[in-house]
Amino acid sequence: MSCIIACLDQTGGLDEYSDVLHRTDLIGVFQDGCINKDDIVLMFSINGAQLYAKKLSLCWIYIWILLNLSPTECYKKNRVFVSSFIPGPNNPKNIDSFLFPGLQHLVSLQKEGLQIWDAALQHEVKSKVFLALITTDGPGMMHITGMVGYHGKHGCCLYCGMQGHHEDHGKHYFLALLKPLDYCVPGCTHDDIDVTNLPIPSCRQYHENLRIVISSPNDTQYCA
Repeated sequence: MSCIIACLDQTGGLDEYSDVLHRTDLIGVFQDGCINKDDIVLMFSINGAQLYAKKLSLCWIYIWILLNLSPTECYKKNRVFVSSFIPGPNNPKNIDSFLFPGLQHLVSLQKEGLQIWDAALQHEVKSKVFLALITTDGPGMMHITGMVGYHGKHGCCLYCGMQGHHEDHGKHYFLALLKPLDYCVPGCTHDDIDVTNLPIPSCRQYHENLRIVISSPNDTQYCA
């Protein structure tokens, strides 16, 4: 990161954006001193995997990627930390119960720091641990966020509120930006969506929706 900041100071920009550490938000926290050279930056990633041809082999695996290494090194098999293996064949109903041990370990390291022996400098350093990214695919993000998923009416994982379309008498919504021709399905007749002007996610709307869900008086209204 120090090399990236030095390059920015000298040239005012980067010739190539090839590393997650080139993100302005991560560069900002390094420049502010929140993260220093001895600290560790992690990426969390989870996905389902079908090990063999039959669905009975389906499982879920989540891993940690060490972003302190270069992109040519951090994704190598011997440098990826496998945290947990979640058996199938069905999707986990409460994924938090499987993620809790690993996340609790991370929280403990964030609170107490991680003591590491630096063999190059021949002394002990105490590193802070930061979680920079949570990555997964569309179905996986549904489990991580606890929201409706990519097939729902408002399926954007960023909670932007973009509304999808579904077929007549269908229940599966599609995040189509353009309204289909000769299309008149009640509740889905909104105009084309400009991809350069998407709705801005609202924390206030999220908390209001969460309040409605939590205060549901019965299972029927909760599901609705």
